[in-house]
Amino acid sequence: MKSLLKPFWIILSNTLPFSVLLFLLFIEWQTIHTLLQEDTQKYWFIVAGIVLGLLMIQSIYAIRLIILRKNTPLPYGVITLIVHLLCLIFYVTYSDEIVPREVPAWMIDGNKYVYVFTFMMPSLLYAMIVLILETTPDVTKVSFAKNLALSLAIPIGFYFFFFMIGSVYHPSHITDYIEVFLWILIVGVMASFFYFATRALYILIFDKNLLKKIPSIWWKIIIALIFPVLGLSLYATLMPLGGFFGDFSNKWFLILAITNGIIVCLPRSLNPKINLLLWIMRASTFSFTCYFFLVFLPYTPLSFILLFTVVFGLLMLTPSALFIIHSAELYQDFQALKQSFKAYYLIISGLLSFMLIPTVIIIYFWNARNDLHTTLNYVYSPNYEKESQTTSVNLKKLLYYLKSTKLSRPATFSWTPYIDTFYSWVVLDNLSLSNRKISDLEQIYLGKESQIHVEPTTNQTTSLQDIRTESVYDSTTQTWKSWVHLSIQNGKNQNAEYHEKFNLPVGTFVANYYLDMGGKREVGILAEKKTAKWVYRNILNESVARDPGLLYFSDENIVALHVYPFTPNELRTTGFQLIHKEPIELSIGNKIAKLGVDKHPNVMLNTSHFIFIPNKEKAKLSESYRKPYFHFILDVAHGNSFQRYTYQLQKLKKDYPSFFTNAKISLVNSYVKTVDYTNNWMDELSEDGIEGGFFLERAIQQIAYQETKNQSSFYPILVVLSDTIANSIFTENKLSHWSFAFPEGANFLLLDKQNILTNHTLENPIIGKLAKLDSILYPKKIRLFVSEGKKYFLADDAKTTVIFKSNSLEEPLTFSKESWQSGILLESQRRQLLLHPEQQEKYWRILVKNSFESNILSEYTSYIALENEAQKAVLKRKQREVLNANSNLDLVQDLERMSEPELWLMIAMVGLLGIYHERKKIVSRFFS
Repeated sequence: MKSLLKPFWIILSNTLPFSVLLFLLFIEWQTIHTLLQEDTQKYWFIVAGIVLGLLMIQSIYAIRLIILRKNTPLPYGVITLIVHLLCLIFYVTYSDEIVPREVPAWMIDGNKYVYVFTFMMPSLLYAMIVLILETTPDVTKVSFAKNLALSLAIPIGFYFFFFMIGSVYHPSHITDYIEVFLWILIVGVMASFFYFATRALYILIFDKNLLKKIPSIWWKIIIALIFPVLGLSLYATLMPLGGFFGDFSNKWFLILAITNGIIVCLPRSLNPKINLLLWIMRASTFSFTCYFFLVFLPYTPLSFILLFTVVFGLLMLTPSALFIIHSAELYQDFQALKQSFKAYYLIISGLLSFMLIPTVIIIYFWNARNDLHTTLNYVYSPNYEKESQTTSVNLKKLLYYLKSTKLSRPATFSWTPYIDTFYSWVVLDNLSLSNRKISDLEQIYLGKESQIHVEPTTNQTTSLQDIRTESVYDSTTQTWKSWVHLSIQNGKNQNAEYHEKFNLPVGTFVANYYLDMGGKREVGILAEKKTAKWVYRNILNESVARDPGLLYFSDENIVALHVYPFTPNELRTTGFQLIHKEPIELSIGNKIAKLGVDKHPNVMLNTSHFIFIPNKEKAKLSESYRKPYFHFILDVAHGNSFQRYTYQLQKLKKDYPSFFTNAKISLVNSYVKTVDYTNNWMDELSEDGIEGGFFLERAIQQIAYQETKNQSSFYPILVVLSDTIANSIFTENKLSHWSFAFPEGANFLLLDKQNILTNHTLENPIIGKLAKLDSILYPKKIRLFVSEGKKYFLADDAKTTVIFKSNSLEEPLTFSKESWQSGILLESQRRQLLLHPEQQEKYWRILVKNSFESNILSEYTSYIALENEAQKAVLKRKQREVLNANSNLDLVQDLERMSEPELWLMIAMVGLLGIYHERKKIVSRFFS
């Protein structure tokens, strides 16, 4: 064990953790420093100075010892222990000043107490090890009984002392000096207790004379087997009341605790090969021991306070005691085995064995990641050219895990420490799934009912008082630039939010946004949409009302505007700029704004990428009529309806035979199978046909895709056969985006089990109106446009239309600042991703980038006006995280967690580089 006195351990226990801590403090400072008062900022400089000072002093000292080839001396342990404990006292005392309550919790990472304790504990632990080793050069000459007695007497005396203090002094009578003295006393007593307790355990392990009197198997069984199993069992029993340290209820914790306890207790053999097997087995479960040691390390001081309960105090000390025992067993195994095997091979085998459990976890999580991405891609980024088949995705377990972790929060300690955070990092890219998406997946794959309940619309107390507009025509680009200024007032005696949606005409684009805040006009930032909405929601949940404004697309050509807060009777101003080719009318609330005048000609534009057809030009196009046919969509996810379907289809064929000439039928459950209509359609059902939910949205999307691809002289009349529209699944991918594919009418018919026919639109598919088939089956007029020999069928309405001709994702395009042309190209790229969502992961970041370059609002971006620099810093930081993740994952309204995987990965990488560089010296020095 004397090898632990090598100064290299100072680098591992101090330099590395303190470097990461300093880096994290710098990140936090960059985010929140603008919110801190000057008095508060000085505490940050003090903390940063202390961390940097300890880092530099200890690193230089370690390097000096390495150069001089000296071991770490006793004074190092004493001074380090005292200085670090004083620093922790300072941090706990002034933690509220360092991170004041005025700083919103969602802006900072992790728990402010555990945060610093986690990175200072390794140095404290090493200082304690140095103290024990230097003060116990010969374990046979130090009394185990005295150290054990002192470790028991200290907490008893501590409780008695504070009981006496409590009977004499009231908390209000304690001065600041007495309080500081008491803190120093408490910390000193705790350090003394851990010193004597750990020293007693060290003597117990290595004193061979003592081992003859007290066989090691006895206390090994107690510490390595009974206490861990008892602790996990007791903790699982108390878990419903709230797990303070995390959730360890998974059965594998108990299985590994029993396995690890047995392996640690196994005696050595005279056979080197059996001992080698023991070495590998103990190294394999050592990662389990290390895990609990790391989890409970920041809470070690709490175990002293809980010693008055005896049971809880001892159980909390178990991870540390087990770590010492397990480490000692591995050390003794190594010393014995290196007589028969090369040290290099033992180290390699030990490291590989140590990685066994982490590797199993990584493989399991990586498979979960692949399963999740496969599922999300099918639902939200499908390939309409391919017919998806049932996969082996273990979605039920995956969704259960996602739901359970979404319900838990780090603040409630109901996460499994590090493991759940690592899961979030590997599987979810540190993001999550919204409740809506989890409900969608449960409906589609598991056939569950929707868990999303539409909340009743609340009466909005704010109202639009006035609209002012400014329109300027640019003769060079032949476009209008119009400002829309909104005056909004709160008419109630409470803080309120203004939220409104309005329709944006085709060919009109948002190029700027602002919100007036406290006499200052704050220009909106164009940000990634999910990030902006996440920041806005978090600001709304702050205890102190801030000033965010948000503008984004909520649906096809529908813009949503949110402004908060409005104090009682407050009048606020917000506005946005529009770029458009022709005069438009904008209806917002009960007000109408007219932008532009009709004195400039609106001509058709036919470019290599798009065709812009103004409404007046479209009215001049030739009329056309296409022949209709039935396309039946059958709900095959809910059984016992096939006989009824057969009867209904036969009756329709008898009454409307001409509509069956090109009829098709789609059999829909979680997946969609489309075939030409035959009387033997049931033969097309697969063995697992009746499963999951009725994914009607996907069936309509695939039909719409085929319509845009084929552009034939026939068009489908969609007839859905299902018990009720409530069986249908519609995700947050709005069907209204596909309206352009059905120029004769973007709707479908539902024929239920009672033969009641209802007509549903793609804009609002849930609500239907009673209909009669005879009144629907008539020729519908459309407009025909021909370009370069290709036909385009357009709806016969008074709306401007844009036709996109090429794949704008794969062609080099130039986006200029706030130009109408850039807006059209952005819309072209969005349409291309709508048709080919399988390319979304490849191109969506490019669309975000193009939106930023052009400063034009798109489907993937949002304008947000923020009050202070801290909010903007969080927005930028979170946006980077979102843009590096899967596009189908979400940001949930939650407190940020400390990025544990990244931190420990950073530590591991630096450590491994150092080990690799000094591999020969480490083998010779540490294990000689």
